[in-house]
Amino acid sequence: MVDTGFVGHADETAAWDRTHAGNVDLVVNTHWHSDHVGDNALLHAQGSAIAAGTPGGRRDHPPRPRLLRREEVPGLRAR
Repeated sequence: MVDTGFVGHADETAAWDRTHAGNVDLVVNTHWHSDHVGDNALLHAQGSAIAAGTPGGRRDHPPRPRLLRREEVPGLRAR
């Protein structure tokens, strides 16, 4: 899953995910605004791994994202 929405919608978002996608193994956050990370805690508690960079760099030039190798994501289950 990419970005998880507002915390106020966490239960509904998690339920929609389970209905339409099954278990969410990995959440990737594009950035740390509240409308992108609100459901992280709930999904993590349900077993999802969270992949996100830390804020840094110049505000108008954020760090460049990169793909993570499976072994770099703690808690990601093998398929």
